[in-house]
Amino acid sequence: DNPIRVGDVPAPDFIWSSICNNDSTKFRDNSDPGQISTITEYTWDFGDGDIVTGPAGTSVPFGEHDGRTTGSYNAPNHKYEEFGTYNSRITVRTNDGCENSIVKRVFILPYSTVKPVAEDAYAESFEDSDGGWIAEAFDARNSLPGDIQLSDTSWIWGIPNGTLINSGANGSSRAWWTGKNNGSYYPHENSVVNGPCFDLSELKRPMISLDYISDTETVDGTVLQYSVDGGLNWHVIGGEAAASGD
Repeated sequence: DNPIRVGDVPAPDFIWSSICNNDSTKFRDNSDPGQISTITEYTWDFGDGDIVTGPAGTSVPFGEHDGRTTGSYNAPNHKYEEFGTYNSRITVRTNDGCENSIVKRVFILPYSTVKPVAEDAYAESFEDSDGGWIAEAFDARNSLPGDIQLSDTSWIWGIPNGTLINSGANGSSRAWWTGKNNGSYYPHENSVVNGPCFDLSELKRPMISLDYISDTETVDGTVLQYSVDGGLNWHVIGGEAAASGD
């Protein structure tokens, strides 16, 4: 008898960082090929019309997509020309001829340089547009190891119509607010709204000011965070005391 080899169906996955339209977004393969198979080929569809396919362990050709795509097929870098949200897909193929793919929602944020002069400050009223800000959801707060619950995001831009919050702050009409769940947020919600990227290197003492209205239960709340590594790690402004509400 001749044995028949049955390969594993790979479990595709990827992570990404560098989320500004001034950056080359870094994609990294995190797929599981299974117990007996190995990944031999990748296809990356970045969601903006640019697609690359090539063997594992090799480099993307020089000048691909007019130089916007570099790196290797395991870990390509891709520079988006416009900020916004893209459905990016990875497809992996194994030495046993099995393939699988997954799509993730990749967002790219606006980028600007803030200088210590009034005309180069950043100001956004949200009256005319959402400002390029993008909502994002994570695992729900009631998730447990082995029992992950996906959170939705209630962040929406527009005119608030909640029971108590029915306008923007400080006399404005429109705002980003957590009202997608019938004028409120979701139980166990764990979500954010991501603001633009800034180059603050010309500022000696960066400062931020914002208007907000809060209507939450005592166990809920919001913090302001920042990242300096393209969104891989986030830090609470004000430190742990601010995060805990102290």
